Order: sequence, then structure tokens, then C-alpha cells
Amino acid sequence: MKKLALLLMLSFAAVFMLSAEEIQPGSYNVVIIGEDANATPYEVAMLTFWYNTPPSSNYTETYGVKGGAPFGVGAPVYGLEASVLGSLTDYVDGIQTSLIMTKGKEVNGLQFSLVNMVERLVGLQLGIVNLADDATFQLGILNYNENGILPLLPVLNFNF
Repeated sequence: MKKLALLLMLSFAAVFMLSAEEIQPGSYNVVIIGEDANATPYEVAMLTFWYNTPPSSNYTETYGVKGGAPFGVGAPVYGLEASVLGSLTDYVDGIQTSLIMTKGKEVNGLQFSLVNMVERLVGLQLGIVNLADDATFQLGILNYNENGILPLLPVLNFNF
């Protein structure tokens, strides 16, 4: 058990040291300070239930914690997204986790679930099945990384 804990700690350290590249800010990263009518709305904590529920989840960014019961969906998250069945937010800068599945377009940080899917990941996917078009580091039973050392590998897959 100590060896497993040590392996996980070393893996996390390696991921963050090797992933010096950051995801470029997108249109969602615009935050205007002041009383501007075009300012991007944000929340420190948000709870989502389904697509468009609540309606503000589609355009309100989360700088803190987004919870999903059963699904986390909507505008980008900068912090933690944790859901019961699935975390489905496209842009996450931080941790995206769920009991069953995580799915995103761009994740900068950690995806942790039974099944993880992402187009571009700078960080670590940790789960039973990990699927990515471009991922820095994957740890699980089955790892598919289109740009990895080999596209399909058991236990560990990565690219630089």
C-alpha cells in the first residue's frame, strides 16, 4: 500500500513538472472588473442538475466549486467540478471528478473517474478507462492517447 501511495505521489509530481505547457485562455477567460454590462458572470459555488438546469449554468463561469447532481454541465470551471454520475463541462482548469464518467474538451489539471474522456489534457487522467486525443499523462487499466508513445497501452500512457 505504501508503494502504491508513493507511486501516485511521484506520478502527480511528474505530471505537474512535465506539463509546463498551459492551455491558452479562450473566450471564456475574459473577466471584466467594474460595472460593465458585458462583464462575464461568475459564481464561487454552483450546483447543476442537467443541461440548462439551472439556465444560468450555460453562461456563468465557476471560480471555485461546481457540483453536479447527477451531472455537472455548462460554462467553464476554474477549481473543482465534482458530480455524482458525470462531469461534462467542456473547459476545466483544476480537477474534474465523478463516480462514473468525466468528459471535456480542454482540461488543465486532473480528471479522476472510472471513465475519462477529453480532447486535450494538460495533466493527469486517472481511472479504469482513459480516452484522449492529446493527453500529457494517463494512469489506468486501459489508456488510449492518440498522440501517446503508442495509441493504446495498459497501465500507463503519456506524451511530451
